[in-house]
Amino acid sequence: MKWITQAKGILLTPKAAWSAIDQDDTDTARLFTRYAMLVAAISPILVIIGDLFPLTFVAVLYIQGGYKGYGMTIARELLSVIAPAAMMYVQSLVIAFVLGLVINTLATTFGSRPNRMKSLKVAVYSMTATWVIGAIAIIVHSVAVLAARDYYGLAQWIDAASWGIVIISLIYPIYLIFTGLVALMNVPENTAVSYTAVVVLISIVLQIVLAGFVGLVNLAIGML
Repeated sequence: MKWITQAKGILLTPKAAWSAIDQDDTDTARLFTRYAMLVAAISPILVIIGDLFPLTFVAVLYIQGGYKGYGMTIARELLSVIAPAAMMYVQSLVIAFVLGLVINTLATTFGSRPNRMKSLKVAVYSMTATWVIGAIAIIVHSVAVLAARDYYGLAQWIDAASWGIVIISLIYPIYLIFTGLVALMNVPENTAVSYTAVVVLISIVLQIVLAGFVGLVNLAIGML
């Protein structure tokens, strides 16, 4: 599938991938529906699967125990699992789109020409690292949880590795933004450094704002 090939390319050979991405004839709708929405869904799906396992056992216990109110209880628990993952999914897509607009708006400031499609490409494909490597971190953490019962010492090392992967998922997108600005927005490398710094700073502020909103929504759901 094309989106898998593109994700693999941008993660393993970013400079070559940016050249292919620059030549790829697409629009905003196709960029999101045929790439961003697919790659961004990996982590939320893994989170839902991981959280549904204990919920399944709870449901079985309720049913076996003849608890009459289990339907409403399980529905509430199911909502508490799916809603945060769905919010995380929407949040990541919103961030990618807004960052694209930010990159385009700042283009003239850093000696580039505004180009909305190229700006969105830089934002979306740079987010690949967060989406994919973040998913790997979730898998590794899940392995640590499963191993904790019988291999506690090993589980600690595995969990530490998962946090290392999380750090990589936060740092590598910065490099991808930098190389993307150079390749697609035709910005000199010395100018791309400050361009990248501003974009990353705005990204952090945006994520804090959206995280606060998502936290309030999750709190409201938890009070149901």
